[in-house]
Amino acid sequence: MSSNYLSVILAWMKQHPSHMNWDLTFAMRPEQANDLVELAHYSRESSALGDIEGEIAVPGSGVTHVLTGYRMGPPLLGEMEAAYASPKVRQSIALEGGTHFVMDNVDGLLGVAMHDLLDPLQVKQELALTASSQGVHADLKEGVETELDLGGGLPQRLAAGVFFKDFVSGLDIARRVYPLVDFQALAGDPYLQVRDSAVRTHVSKVDGKAAMVVFAGVENGPLGSFPTEQNNYPFLLPDDLAQPVTSTLLLSSRLLHRAAYAKGLEQMLEGGAFEPHLDADNTLQRMDAKAGQLRVHPSVYESSDYQFQCDGFVVPVGGGAPLDAEDSTRSLGLHGQACCCCQCTPAEESAREQPPQGVFQSPLSIEFDHDEVRQHWQSFCTLTLRYRRKRETNWQTHTATFQFDLRTVFHLDKPATPEEEAGCMLLGHVLWPWQQAAEVTPVNGLPGGVSAEEKREISAFVAFVIKQAVLEGLAKKLTAMVPEQVSNGVTLAPDHRFVPFHFELPDGMALFANQNSAAFFRVVDPPVVLAPGKRHTFTVEPEREGLLWSLEALPGAQGDIGRIDAQGEYRAPPAHAMGGQQVRARVLATDPFTGQRSMSRVTVLLAALTVNPLIRVCYIEDQLTLTAGTLGGDLKWSVLDPDAEGRGWVQPSEDGKRCIYTAGGLVDANQTYVLDQIKVEDAQAGESRLIHVLVRQRRPELILEIARALPNGALQLQVRLSGNVIPGVELTLPIEGTGEIDASGVFTPPDPDAGTPFALILAKLAIPDFNLIFEGHLILPLPLSLYFDATRRAANPAGLRVGTTQSFGG
Repeated sequence: MSSNYLSVILAWMKQHPSHMNWDLTFAMRPEQANDLVELAHYSRESSALGDIEGEIAVPGSGVTHVLTGYRMGPPLLGEMEAAYASPKVRQSIALEGGTHFVMDNVDGLLGVAMHDLLDPLQVKQELALTASSQGVHADLKEGVETELDLGGGLPQRLAAGVFFKDFVSGLDIARRVYPLVDFQALAGDPYLQVRDSAVRTHVSKVDGKAAMVVFAGVENGPLGSFPTEQNNYPFLLPDDLAQPVTSTLLLSSRLLHRAAYAKGLEQMLEGGAFEPHLDADNTLQRMDAKAGQLRVHPSVYESSDYQFQCDGFVVPVGGGAPLDAEDSTRSLGLHGQACCCCQCTPAEESAREQPPQGVFQSPLSIEFDHDEVRQHWQSFCTLTLRYRRKRETNWQTHTATFQFDLRTVFHLDKPATPEEEAGCMLLGHVLWPWQQAAEVTPVNGLPGGVSAEEKREISAFVAFVIKQAVLEGLAKKLTAMVPEQVSNGVTLAPDHRFVPFHFELPDGMALFANQNSAAFFRVVDPPVVLAPGKRHTFTVEPEREGLLWSLEALPGAQGDIGRIDAQGEYRAPPAHAMGGQQVRARVLATDPFTGQRSMSRVTVLLAALTVNPLIRVCYIEDQLTLTAGTLGGDLKWSVLDPDAEGRGWVQPSEDGKRCIYTAGGLVDANQTYVLDQIKVEDAQAGESRLIHVLVRQRRPELILEIARALPNGALQLQVRLSGNVIPGVELTLPIEGTGEIDASGVFTPPDPDAGTPFALILAKLAIPDFNLIFEGHLILPLPLSLYFDATRRAANPAGLRVGTTQSFGG
């Protein structure tokens, strides 16, 4: 059932015709902003860069977190609260595609995690959106209270947040700043150019839905005030239209009239110069002509009894009265001439009431009201005219001077018929209302024998030719297509226009757009995430035959991006064809006849289930935060062999994406380690993964280290006890599929295509005569050549334990 009604918005506009003194108001759903920013982000070449590298020391500990190879995802708006006093919003950014090592400056490598789109590292911060005459954008550098979640408490998240802020501060503007709304395309028109804007967040009191609202002041218009929690400002995204509304544009009636008429006025006069008069809010109230002339072309005219002709002449602004002016106070009746059109060509008469008379400021003065424009021109003109009665053959010719007092009204309405629309949303009317006093009065040049009737006819002709010249001058630039110009000039994120599918004209204009209403059809599927080899059929609304479906690789794609057929069915590539990287592609549906297109996006991950960390070392009764992400359904967490001595236990979150693991207590056996395996299952996807936790019962006595590199990636390991190399120590690989190790301590890593991310090697030295057991461990990130520098540099003196300086290339 609808909850945010269109009728509420329209009623508010009628009650507040000034729109709280904002000529342009734009509202957008945060979900739409996120979708557009996401699409723009993944279209950038920089989106493929895995350049987030560095170390984060945890305050008050010897632990250092090492991040390598991470790339930054799009900054997304979080849940919004109503904020009328400031433009602050919550923002989240996913870091994925990299590897996270936890290092101890004594114990070495403690943990390995690899994050992808299903389970990224999350950055959260508060950000004040920046609004100006150019638009609204989010500058990541301006974030505050930045937290990067590495699995620890608030001090650790804030310390990691400082690391991320330092990284962002070093980015160029193209990577750091994300446009949300852009007004720069309006800058070429002084009557549509935005002079300042502000952004606030608004939440529906009915259902809690949120909107980002941009309030913009336009040149020659006011800067208004903001809504408050107490007033009745409407939620601008209604639910009860034929299509879902993702953005709304409100234009004040004052802006529509000012922009339409002022542009035409500038071209009406040759050499025209106007002096603007602004009120205290810098709103254009009046324009007075200071120079210029109106060119009147040779004209013909017929009344019911007379035919008229005249030569071309000009009417200068500020023409003075002739010295021998006749009395011009007589009252003469004259019919009104009207124009109704989108392009302002004559169409119909109007019986509109005469507007209030403004104080006369200059020979030609134009006043801008909120729902109409009034022009008053009081001056003199001299012309040569010819006329005759229709039943006579002889023409009379006179060169005469006339005084005129012409009042013009311009206003905009909604077209009533398809013929009136002519592709426009509004219909413009240029009117000369009925007046009590004569519009044109002869001053001199007419002979004394001219009858009163002839004078009335002559005056009507002169009024006609001046009005016709005014109309022709205005029509060079006068247009009712102001909402179309604004819509075309408002860009959402990069390269997306506001294209309305519905509009209303209660008092001012309300235009409503769907996210994909730029096309006559739209791909209805949001960005899709798939596992290798899976299929998804994309659809459009309304249904359309003959569309051409295609794929475009987004930056960073290395392998096969999949296939899409003529029906819009996409098939993801198999995992072995993806080049070890996720696939990102743009899905395009194109109408071959019109060239119109709509798009979505598809991402193919290497697996349907991700868990982290892959391995972690801790002490008894420690607590760890574990995470997971899936393409399927609910996640089930369990500890394998839960009844064995020393096992820990898990407490999953309600959504199953996080889990608190608590390590078990001391065991009776004389051993250093308990290896826990936590299983994460997604029954719907048919996937399961293991997290390994090495629980230390006591501090290890043996130190494993790399003695030297061998051909084909093999490593010679050695073991130290109290600083001395000890031969004959038993070395084992407790996790299957992580390589091989022989009695001499040579470790051979698994096939690189197997995707094994680490190897855990345990060392054990037993001295039965003294009932002593010494143990130790080493975690190797695989392939070591890829991560050697990152782990080696992280935490001196331990780092990645290497006996002598080694070089691991390739």
